[in-house]
Amino acid sequence: MSVSVIFVVVVLLFVGCGLLTWIAVRGASRAASIEEIAARMQRSASKARAKGTTLLERHVDFDYYDVDGEAPLPHLICLATQDVIIEAELNNCFALDTPKIAVDLDRQQIHVTLEVLRLDEPSVEARA
Repeated sequence: MSVSVIFVVVVLLFVGCGLLTWIAVRGASRAASIEEIAARMQRSASKARAKGTTLLERHVDFDYYDVDGEAPLPHLICLATQDVIIEAELNNCFALDTPKIAVDLDRQQIHVTLEVLRLDEPSVEARA
């Protein structure tokens, strides 16, 4: 092997190490920013809860969405959750948390609860 080929390989190894270091540092800073976003969202939700929130709930039997009884359970849960989220949007509400889902297999029922804040109050602002 010639000296120039060995030199190019060594340079490429250093560049690769530098690139991996840059990716690791960037990933660590992004993780910190995601944690900061989550903390800010938590503070906003607690402020909204202080103003008063509403619970949107949906109680349905499995056969409400699946008359034939052939649809898988995750699909039924998705449909019930979708109904609650659409109801929140139609009523001009802002979701403060993810929907809470409970499934009663004995009674074949799905229960979905979503905590929301109504946005029609003049003091509430929503930022996209």
